[in-house]
Amino acid sequence: MSVPALRRAIRRRRPRLVCIDCFDTLLLRGADHEEDRIRRLGAAAETALAAKGLEIPRGAFAATRIAASHAVYRSAARTGIEGRHAQMLTLQCLALGIDPVWATLLEKVEIEQESRDLRPNRPLADLLRECRRQGVPVVAVSDMYLSGDAIGRLLEAAGVADCVDRVYASSDHGTSKRQGDLFRLVLAAEGVPAGECLHAGDCRVADFEIPRSRGVAAVRIPRRLVGAIRALRRLSRRFQGVPAHA
Repeated sequence: MSVPALRRAIRRRRPRLVCIDCFDTLLLRGADHEEDRIRRLGAAAETALAAKGLEIPRGAFAATRIAASHAVYRSAARTGIEGRHAQMLTLQCLALGIDPVWATLLEKVEIEQESRDLRPNRPLADLLRECRRQGVPVVAVSDMYLSGDAIGRLLEAAGVADCVDRVYASSDHGTSKRQGDLFRLVLAAEGVPAGECLHAGDCRVADFEIPRSRGVAAVRIPRRLVGAIRALRRLSRRFQGVPAHA
């Protein structure tokens, strides 16, 4: 389905609340492998730290970021509590042998890098603005280690902050779309029954199957070409002996 399909669903269902996924839906990434994105981030972070008089070995940022991410995700899988960016950055600082106070700088560098990598889904943004003009609130709902405040800054940088009323991030609330409880939390906070909410996003499970299982109407907006390219790159890296997931 597509943005026109979402428009038709909104007209047909007349929801009291529209929920929208952020990454790869309202904010679009390229088809780069996650490892390539982390390498770019690493180069920017190493430059920023060097400017403050902190020299770290080339490539150390990327390696420690991958390790910290895996540690946080393993903890989340064990406890059921979503991981947070601050946890990753603190672990990374410790692994790099620098004071965790530098996590603030690393967060700033990452938001700036994300702002460069992301672009807005303009047709979708226009539709969401139209919803808001007609009095239908729109909230962004994201399974992401970044905080809602950080996601808001990315929306602002992309020129689409005016498309949403609020941002709900899994990292802020300790639960996720994929678990289903983030939808329950959003509905309670917004005071809207499940049957009067419409959600849209790119992920088959988190943005389509799970909300429907909770009584929320859902429209999937997949990025098939980008998904195919990413799958081919993962396969290529696997054959080359490079880890498929960063």
